[in-house]
Amino acid sequence: MDAASDPASATKVAVLRKRWLTCLGIGLVTAGFVIAVYLNPTDRLEQIARWNSVLVSPEYAFIGDSLTKSGGLWGWRLDRNPLRAINLAQNGAKTADIAIQAEKAAAYRPHRIVVMAGTNDADRAVEAIELHNTWRRLFSAAGTTPVIVFLPPRSSDPLLNDRLRAIDSVVRRAAAEANACLADFNDAIAPTGILESQYTTDGVHFTEMAYAVWVARLPEIARSCRG
Repeated sequence: MDAASDPASATKVAVLRKRWLTCLGIGLVTAGFVIAVYLNPTDRLEQIARWNSVLVSPEYAFIGDSLTKSGGLWGWRLDRNPLRAINLAQNGAKTADIAIQAEKAAAYRPHRIVVMAGTNDADRAVEAIELHNTWRRLFSAAGTTPVIVFLPPRSSDPLLNDRLRAIDSVVRRAAAEANACLADFNDAIAPTGILESQYTTDGVHFTEMAYAVWVARLPEIARSCRG
């Protein structure tokens, strides 16, 4: 008697076929995911960190421009745990854009938000009142989450540095008003007021040596930043 003439056998075959197809589908999805992670591990692991943050609040949410974006997996940098932090920074972002990032960051319920902003605002003369109001929006968007603010780093361009110093003054005032935690590592990477060559790839963006300095400074300020 074949399966076609035996209802019980036909049912068993159908069940086995369904299980096989399900296993095949899971296998293909898993293989595709593994390949995607292999081809672009930073982006994929960052996405996993964001998914994980829906269930478990991350220690840090990083927001900012390309200097922060290029830091990649901050959780991995800090303690070899890519799920410990999420990175919402975007290339080319100005402080107004980063204020929007702050609202998104707060939605993940991180223990702390880490922000560095201002480099892209220095492309023109600083409008202090406008920039101050933008920082107020940023802090408001962060809600009750403690915010660690790193002052923008110096560059190798003296004119740009003059504007960055003007931005520093605005950031300091706004951070004090919001009771944010202020941090700076220009003393290490730009002790003379000019970003030293070993810390930059192009006069603005960071080398791994600069990121190492940033990572070393963060835990100390985080311990004292309780909001």
